[in-house]
Amino acid sequence: MKSIKITLSALTFFVMILLLNNCKESTTDPVPTATVSLPTVTTSDISAITQVTASGGGEVKLDGGATVTARGLCWSTNPAPTISDSKKLNGTGKGVFSISISGLSLGTKYYVRAFATNSKGTAYGEEKSFTTDATLALGLPYAGGTIYYLDSTNKHGFVFADTILGEARWGCNNKALIGARATDMGKGAQNTLDIMKECNEFYSAADIVSRLVFGGYSDWFLPSRDELIPIHFNIVKKGVGKLPIGHYWTSTQMKQSEATFAETIRVGDDGGQQNGGKLNNTKVVAVRAF
Repeated sequence: MKSIKITLSALTFFVMILLLNNCKESTTDPVPTATVSLPTVTTSDISAITQVTASGGGEVKLDGGATVTARGLCWSTNPAPTISDSKKLNGTGKGVFSISISGLSLGTKYYVRAFATNSKGTAYGEEKSFTTDATLALGLPYAGGTIYYLDSTNKHGFVFADTILGEARWGCNNKALIGARATDMGKGAQNTLDIMKECNEFYSAADIVSRLVFGGYSDWFLPSRDELIPIHFNIVKKGVGKLPIGHYWTSTQMKQSEATFAETIRVGDDGGQQNGGKLNNTKVVAVRAF
């Protein structure tokens, strides 16, 4: 019996030692967790400012402890632009970057900030501002279209709708309209009204341009002879815009035979004038004055 008591005492002692060891505080230090913060980014000065473009950039100086997955510029006509506004990306990571901004409006003030994004979020650099050049010039987007003619003041002229309108008949075949005879600059709008008044033919050239809503404007018309010719010399021959080469209707009837012919211009060819049968399918371009 004595040996059994000793054995039980020894077992009890061993169990107590195990319990005491398990109750000791862990001496192992916890693994530190890395702290991620927003990147640090600066905005460069804006340069090379034109009527519709500018150049800028920035520098990601610190990544905040996480990879910068996107960086670039954002801009708006309102202060404090964000990536929800217009933006353009350029690369990832830290470092300097440059960006060309395009598609701007003439004579307009813009606000710009560089930005950088990591897993924490998006950080912005300081705000810069600039104003685009307000000088009008041929080939620039303006007043809903592309400028193709400027008068002597350089403040007024004509734009064409830089969109493909296809081909159509002039309409009113075998009918000499009382109006729609003017050839001069500034007469196309009235010519078009004359056509629509005397011959409201569906999907004629005049009908197409009269129903056009483009660039925020709805006062487009079919150009007179002299209003169409500058598109050939100032735009298509210089490779500006996307107007296809070919014969285009004017809103001017041919005086030799107004019942069956209207004038066309060979745009992109030699710019010459030609008689077009009113039943012919010929290209259509819409213009407006500003």
